[in-house]
Amino acid sequence: MIKVYPSVLNGTIKAPASAEYAMRLLFASSIPSKATTIKNVPDCGAIDTAIDCLISLGCRIQKTKDENGRYTVIVEPFVKTRPLQELHFNFKDCAPTAYFVTAIAAAFAIKAHCRAEGTLPRRQHISFTGRLALRGITFSGFSYPFSMSGKLSPGYFEFRGDEGAQYISALLMVLPVLSDDSYIKVIKPYTERSLIDITLDILRKFNIKVEEKEDGFFIPGKQYYDSPGELTCENAWSLATLWTSAGAACEHKGGRVAVSGLERDSYQAYRTTREVYPLICQSFEDLNINAEEFPELASYFAALAVSKGAMIRVDGVPQLKEKETNRLRAIGLCFERYGVEYGSDDSSFWIRGIKDKAYPENMLIDTMGDPWVFMSIVLASVSFNVPITLTNEHEAEKIYREFLDDFKALGGKFEIID
Repeated sequence: MIKVYPSVLNGTIKAPASAEYAMRLLFASSIPSKATTIKNVPDCGAIDTAIDCLISLGCRIQKTKDENGRYTVIVEPFVKTRPLQELHFNFKDCAPTAYFVTAIAAAFAIKAHCRAEGTLPRRQHISFTGRLALRGITFSGFSYPFSMSGKLSPGYFEFRGDEGAQYISALLMVLPVLSDDSYIKVIKPYTERSLIDITLDILRKFNIKVEEKEDGFFIPGKQYYDSPGELTCENAWSLATLWTSAGAACEHKGGRVAVSGLERDSYQAYRTTREVYPLICQSFEDLNINAEEFPELASYFAALAVSKGAMIRVDGVPQLKEKETNRLRAIGLCFERYGVEYGSDDSSFWIRGIKDKAYPENMLIDTMGDPWVFMSIVLASVSFNVPITLTNEHEAEKIYREFLDDFKALGGKFEIID
């Protein structure tokens, strides 16, 4: 457990590396005929899972850690000139790894036995596996554990833009190697479009061509991945803006957080939160935010409102239903036994904190295995008037193993307790 105390955040940190970007680099590097060296890979649970699955796929992996705690990873691709035996994968609680591995296994006709842990078995996957089943893949079931076999056929795929950024990314990575052309139709609007843009950017680095059309993507078949030899993973704009938002919330106490090491021409999103900084700096009582451009920060804004005893409404975030938790309800569930009120629909939520911040001294919060909910409550703790105890101090490690170290370096106060 971890007990977090009110504090003021102040200082500069280097942006953490992006796990989403790194995973795409890792899985793209498994497909060419020669090795790829990837620098600045984050040390986190999601990357550990991705690398374990690449090893299960038959890739040879070499990794070394630098003085900043980041990995350099050399990926030697799996052999594609002979049939692969039946393979076993454990996706643990990492949905992107599950989608990329499932797509690769389908494209290369790998018979695979797949299992998962944590909240992943309870999350909805049939929108993805169902599309693969229509194009030649046989599944023993559509929930974990399952077995899959067959070879993915090229052709036509259709997704709603609000359901499938990760699904579309996984298919964009494998459809180019199939024997004929394919088309992915996307019914707009998109959510998390930046995840697709990152994937397209990485595919270009491997000389893979995808043509974006008005209603989707045309993917020529019979393409070959060409390794660029060496690539560098970008740092995470989403995590950086989480820190700068937390710093803005401390501004009235003299706090400020700056984050270095970000790519200004990145395809990542999360650069539009500056518009809400003036709102979270003030002692708001009732706030409306459209978080369509920064959905992962919705939990932080909700936790901040709870800490201030205020009301907040957040809309534009339907994808939050299908994360490690249903984040449209997660913050409310964390605090409901202490009198916090909340509600949600398919794409928005509202939450009202306790008037006059009359929170008890002995608040104990279970963040349900969700790293963003955990980080959000830790960072919002600077605005509470009492300490908060969280049941598991390791929950940020899935995507950000140095989170508590950086929190401490910026002035955050906490203690690990039994």
